[in-house]
Amino acid sequence: MTRNLKFSNFSWLLIFFSFISISLSAQEENHTKVGLSALLQDSQLDIVLPIWTSQKFALVPGVSFVSIEDGGTDIGIGLSLRNYFKETEIAPFITGRFAALISSPAEGDSTTDFVAGIGTGGEYFLHEQFSLGVEGQLNFSFSDDQSSRFGNPGGMNINTASVVFATVYF
Repeated sequence: MTRNLKFSNFSWLLIFFSFISISLSAQEENHTKVGLSALLQDSQLDIVLPIWTSQKFALVPGVSFVSIEDGGTDIGIGLSLRNYFKETEIAPFITGRFAALISSPAEGDSTTDFVAGIGTGGEYFLHEQFSLGVEGQLNFSFSDDQSSRFGNPGGMNINTASVVFATVYF
């Protein structure tokens, strides 16, 4: 029952932030551009698809996949909303993010953990179609009752993270 409540809250938050982004971007002229990013965080590599909906907002869905030999797989699915302060060569931003982390071990039951976070960072555009960026995050993780991912089964943790990324825009 607890897991369903967490997923329901997570779903409503995703819908809420998507609605806000679309509403705010509708007020500005069409400025849509799409990119493909690789993010490096600790030893994890994520692929994200930044979609600029206006000059100041970007929806950033992402996915990660980790296969551990004889250990199972981890899949992460998330969404970030970036609010850029200005669109220049150096573009600082604030962000909110939500993710579901699904672990399918070789033995035992699958678990799903949720992460919600805030962050700030910047993107340096070397060219209109290529950028490098960095982001600092404050994350709140909500563990599945059977999960050992955050060392607190069924509980909540707070942690910090940093991310480095490169993006190619189309």
